[in-house]
Amino acid sequence: MLHTKDTILHGVSDELSYFLKRHLVQDRARYSSDHEALSTESEEELLSVYLPREIKEWLKKEAEEKGTSMQAVAGEIIEKVYNHEKTINEK
Repeated sequence: MLHTKDTILHGVSDELSYFLKRHLVQDRARYSSDHEALSTESEEELLSVYLPREIKEWLKKEAEEKGTSMQAVAGEIIEKVYNHEKTINEK
């Protein structure tokens, strides 16, 4: 997995650009054949939070068990709560 946010890649061929655009999970991509450049724009925003050490250690343990980052685990939890709340409020 390649995680980029608001990036410009120079020296990208048409073929590589097509491949990358097809495999984007999230984000928008634009290719300029004149400049051989691919730019991506992310829908994600950075969020910094202060947590009790106990919660941070728990996140660290969860991340290690899942083979991912603490940020990814925290993001998944927040998205689940958000989607649950959103579903409840739509009813």
